[in-house]
Amino acid sequence: MHEVIPLTNEPLFLTTIIPSSNTVSTANELSRFAEIWRRGGELDGVRVMQPETLRGAVQECRRLRPDFATGLVPLRWGTGFMLGSTKYGPFGRNAPDAFGHLGLVNIAVWADPARNLAAAVISSGKPGRDPEAGRYGTLLNTITATIPS
Repeated sequence: MHEVIPLTNEPLFLTTIIPSSNTVSTANELSRFAEIWRRGGELDGVRVMQPETLRGAVQECRRLRPDFATGLVPLRWGTGFMLGSTKYGPFGRNAPDAFGHLGLVNIAVWADPARNLAAAVISSGKPGRDPEAGRYGTLLNTITATIPS
């Protein structure tokens, strides 16, 4: 993994379209994108996706079980999004209505309609043995615990 990281900062990587691998955004832009999901596919009076498409994307297709994408932490999957759960979840504990996706490390974008929340967290963390890595999960759990459903 550490051999790949320098390549992700090269102009060719950053300017080529590589789905789910090289999105460049700010937390504000990314959270507005999640706001589209939270509002059922519409933002600022513009319909971006049909509500039926969004409902289909959050339809559970794999129940809670260990997942490679989260370091073998249990995860539920919809047909288009990672899904939150009560005990575990990529968007904090006790967030069963949350859905979204994670980036490589320390990046998340999600909507949680039950909490009226659309959020994005962007950090400079990269894979490896970072002694501060636990702070990311703590942050997501704090966001979920602070904003009641």
